[in-house]
Amino acid sequence: YELAQLALKVLPLTNLKKMLDNAGRALEVLEGTPSKVALPLSYLKNKKGIPSDQNYNPDKDNCGLIWFAPLMPLDPPIVRDFVQELSRICLLYDIEPLITLTSFSSRCIDSTIPILFSKENPDDIENAKKCYEELLLSCKKMGLVPYRLDIDHMELLHDQNITTFKLASNIKQLVDPKKLFARGRYIK
Repeated sequence: YELAQLALKVLPLTNLKKMLDNAGRALEVLEGTPSKVALPLSYLKNKKGIPSDQNYNPDKDNCGLIWFAPLMPLDPPIVRDFVQELSRICLLYDIEPLITLTSFSSRCIDSTIPILFSKENPDDIENAKKCYEELLLSCKKMGLVPYRLDIDHMELLHDQNITTFKLASNIKQLVDPKKLFARGRYIK
């Protein structure tokens, strides 16, 4: 990438430079470097609209957005069923199914679904919460789990019948019998 960037300083290949810049930014995101590219998305249901000065601050601007991000195997029938089911659920709650799929390897796909809503509309807020919960429960039935959950929904993933959760609960009970640390986080 750096060698290509150096060559572009010498060669006037504008389109190639633009493509390499975009590819470089995409690689940075996959490596965990924060990007502002998706921030305007959070303003789609905000009555004030997207800031014209591009000074994005979705929290300060009272944007309604919940991220749902499950992982799944790179298996066409599973991906097809996933997209169909999650689209159905989103539309049921009047949420646009903005489903992205990003391949991390030859075996794993990350899906990112922004649940957009107006914080000024109580029905929108309720629909967003119900949509998130149903997406989570549906994915759980398919054997797919998010790589990250918000604090309000962590307990929905917990299943005491799964050995991993039993073991984690037992360890937590030994280490933290008074439940002082990380209350409500992933394990009970």
